[in-house]
Amino acid sequence: MAKHIEGIRRMIDRQQEEARKAEVQKEREVASLFAERARVHVRIVGKVQGVFFRAFVEKAANDFRLVGYVRNQEDGSVEVVAEGEKAALEQLIRACREGPAWASIEDVRVTWESYTGEFGNFEVR
Repeated sequence: MAKHIEGIRRMIDRQQEEARKAEVQKEREVASLFAERARVHVRIVGKVQGVFFRAFVEKAANDFRLVGYVRNQEDGSVEVVAEGEKAALEQLIRACREGPAWASIEDVRVTWESYTGEFGNFEVR
């Protein structure tokens, strides 16, 4: 009987250790999701309104699976706020530096920020 009880104890100990390892792994995965995500605020200056720049950014953001928005500013620039994986955000910034064929970009100002999870999709405002 004692051997049987000892076997059950070892089995329970193994299960508890596996559960602890699974919990640690889960915590690491969640942390890595947020560590790899970021938010970027981009201001594009130049001939960027009336040249389909917002539609261009919207398509790129959707292709890169980003969320946020793009909108025209009163000073003639275009503002982009996007969230998602940092590598995808870097691709979006490169796309903003190139722009559509009709655009003439003078400056692209980039500010990195912390991911907030504020957006559910990417939209033109």
